[in-house]
Amino acid sequence: MTVRPNMLKAPGQSGFALPLALVAIALLSLITLAGYRAVSGAAGVSTALQDNARMERAMFSAESDAAFVFLTSSGVSGGIVTDGALTSPDDILTAGPDTETLTPSQYWQANGGRRTSDFAALPVSVTYFDAAGFPPFDALSETDVAKFLAGAGFDADEAIRFAAIIGDYQDEDNRRRFRGAERTEYRLYGADPPSNSPLRTAGELSAVLGFADAAPFASWDFILENARFGSLSAQYKPKLGPESLASTMADDDELAVINDPLAEFSALDTRPTDSARFLLSVPTESGLTRRRAVEIIRTVGAADKPFRRIWIYDKVEDDNVAATQARERDGLAPVFEPAPSADPG
Repeated sequence: MTVRPNMLKAPGQSGFALPLALVAIALLSLITLAGYRAVSGAAGVSTALQDNARMERAMFSAESDAAFVFLTSSGVSGGIVTDGALTSPDDILTAGPDTETLTPSQYWQANGGRRTSDFAALPVSVTYFDAAGFPPFDALSETDVAKFLAGAGFDADEAIRFAAIIGDYQDEDNRRRFRGAERTEYRLYGADPPSNSPLRTAGELSAVLGFADAAPFASWDFILENARFGSLSAQYKPKLGPESLASTMADDDELAVINDPLAEFSALDTRPTDSARFLLSVPTESGLTRRRAVEIIRTVGAADKPFRRIWIYDKVEDDNVAATQARERDGLAPVFEPAPSADPG
């Protein structure tokens, strides 16, 4: 028998083909798995972006709807009339909104009345507060700032101390209050000196000596959601704000929460002002809740720009408070620094 050269095998080649094939199959499997994961991840990102875009459109539609209703409505005691059915708003001011003169669909309460927008593709909940129901932080007395901080989660002694420090940060003089801090103390700790001007944002509180280190984490949300900054209005009407805030700031006489310069604005006057704060919320696909707060301000006499829009915050919340705080700490839903302060409408 003739043996052909290609039929001969070297001793070291025996059984080599099978392991090589197995390695090749394993490599192909890994490449396929990596590709599958990449495609799945891309699909997940694409879905998340689409969901976010849908929520953004829904939020924008609901906000536009709320702004239009507010700008075209008449103010009555405790809220606004949301259509033209009322011929004499003063009659309602006298009779009160709890009469049969107005139906619930016609009357939107300014102390937390909630509606679901009919124009949004998703079920966006819109809550209306008169902006004057939130205290102007820079106009509160030191005593009331301490009350507010106590409501935000500071213990009583820390609330009193930081009320004094915040007062020194904002006032124009260099005289140190009891337990306060002026330029000398800031220089001692290597911090930028106080601005000697009203706080413009909640985030600016981080520049107040020691505040950021001492503030309970949940207090940032409370401050951001329950106060006004930037001297948009000196008016303060507690009855048009959240009930929880009114109870925090309440005294024997509700007028005690108002500074002397603001005494002309009665807390008992419940006719809404030209500024509205809208809180919008919509559930996400993942079971979380997207929340946004904006203020709409009528600009009387400006036909080209009939209103201003102030952005307060935008964040994602979980029913699990710890999970929400962890997410905010990671920077996924910042509430520490509000978005740009003003956006012309």
